[in-house]
Amino acid sequence: MKRLDDERGLALLSALLSVALLTLIVVEMTDATFVHSHLTRNAGNAMAAQLLARSAQIGAREALASDDEGVRTFVDTVIDAPPLALPTQQGHVVQIAIRDESGRLNLNEAIDDPEPFQNLFTELGVDPRLLDPVLARLDASDDGGFRDLSGSCSLPVPCEPRRGELRTLDDLSTVEGFTDPVLAQLRPFLTAFPTSKSDGVNVRTARAQVLRAIGCENADDLPPPPRTEEDVQAWLDDQNCPAGTKPSPQNRARSKIYSIITTATVGDATQSVEALVERSKATPLAWKQRPVWGLGPAGVP
Repeated sequence: MKRLDDERGLALLSALLSVALLTLIVVEMTDATFVHSHLTRNAGNAMAAQLLARSAQIGAREALASDDEGVRTFVDTVIDAPPLALPTQQGHVVQIAIRDESGRLNLNEAIDDPEPFQNLFTELGVDPRLLDPVLARLDASDDGGFRDLSGSCSLPVPCEPRRGELRTLDDLSTVEGFTDPVLAQLRPFLTAFPTSKSDGVNVRTARAQVLRAIGCENADDLPPPPRTEEDVQAWLDDQNCPAGTKPSPQNRARSKIYSIITTATVGDATQSVEALVERSKATPLAWKQRPVWGLGPAGVP
């Protein structure tokens, strides 16, 4: 009788172990299926957000280049304003931010005249000596007399930044000293695009710090940008500003170079596309696409 009870006990124990093992297998399979499904959904959301951001980028470029008076008036209200949020019919969120780059100092011009940039850095509380490796990088002369770039790389591995003009201000991230907080501090006043596209600082949209940096007096007498043509003309008549700050007839009403940042959020995925564009031109001067980790729609840079 005792032997029979032992056999029954072993059979019960075996059955319990089998149930436990089968349960574990089912749980693991369910978890793997859930993870796979979640990853697939996230990948699909990321692709949808990327395409949505690209579509918004194309639409913004078309609106910026439009000759329609109504479209131009609307776009002017978006420039240098908080990002414009546009919900879609599917419940996704698209944000568009347009920045006027012609109202900023073009860092690629520092190789010819570094003084305005030194003035700007000093006023903003940024060490002007940070300009030294930038000037060395911009020096792409053919005579072989390059300035020394050693020790200027911010990466944890040895590197030598590409010489020549900066494509965007983000190229400075590889230069020692230009941390994310420093770049964020400089971005409202500084830009980088080909000098061949430069048309001088646009007084209508330049901030007072930029105007002071290039030598304009009484910059605080101007109202905040964007300014009317009458405001600018009345101010320029009494100012001793460098000639390059006076807008030409072609860009007096609107600047020439803009950056457009479009950000789309689909589910948990957020993608951002940034392009530097020349007004009325279809092809961007520079293009950057990236996921925005840890930021929701309100976190558009």
